[in-house]
Amino acid sequence: MYAPVYVLATTAFKGNDFAAVLDAAKHHPKGVSVATSGYGTLAHIMVEQLRRKSGANLVHVPYKGGSQLITDAAGAQFDLLLANPYAPINALIAEGKLRVLAVTGPRRMPALAHIPTLGELGFTAANLTSTFGFYAPASTPADIQQRFHAEVNRLLQSAEMQERLRKLDNMAYPMSQQAFATLVRQDYVANAKVISEAGIQAQ
Repeated sequence: MYAPVYVLATTAFKGNDFAAVLDAAKHHPKGVSVATSGYGTLAHIMVEQLRRKSGANLVHVPYKGGSQLITDAAGAQFDLLLANPYAPINALIAEGKLRVLAVTGPRRMPALAHIPTLGELGFTAANLTSTFGFYAPASTPADIQQRFHAEVNRLLQSAEMQERLRKLDNMAYPMSQQAFATLVRQDYVANAKVISEAGIQAQ
């Protein structure tokens, strides 16, 4: 399963879609400020991916955690915010203080079917999610792995579990063990490359 990342505009940014973000970032002298919950986070990597693909002047504004980030988002202290949806973010969206310009994930969010994914917009490398899975020691017998995998997927496909996940702003996305392992390896390689090229270091 995964939690999408929302590309959110505060009231400081007047554009209506992601194309407007790129246009402003390329033509405004100061670029477009993009806040995240911290240096080296998934959202920070996304900013770097977007900047490399588009050539736009996206100015990263890293915070240390979420409380001040939410306060400053409500006060329009920056243009954009990249964040997973959760209660405080959803509340600001409902109040009209944040607008969703794009989402991430393999498909659009059912509740935001009119909002495109970054993948649809041509930013496949930045179309990252907070992905969750189960891991076991390499020594775990194959039959036990397969049984556990089958039970987890059975639960994820149930209507009750999908409804619970939706309430937590998570999406069920069952896949094979091989597909999940491939996804993890691909993300590791791609993100390591961005981290190296951008000079991102642990803080």
